[in-house]
Amino acid sequence: MKSAINSAIEALEVAAESGGEIDLQMYQERLDELKQFRDEILQYDKRLNEAGKAPDGDDYNALMSLTGLIA
Repeated sequence: MKSAINSAIEALEVAAESGGEIDLQMYQERLDELKQFRDEILQYDKRLNEAGKAPDGDDYNALMSLTGLIA
């Protein structure tokens, strides 16, 4: 099953390659931002795993902060 983030990345890759010329830069910028967001989440998870640490409330808040949904 494909994640919503990976589906959005695929859609933006197509748009960045074949979208309207006026919008290509915007598509590429959003694609780059979404890939960076995904990579930050994966890196955070990797650090937790390497430390053998179960996520706690601080981790939840840090991950939510990365989404931009909370400050």
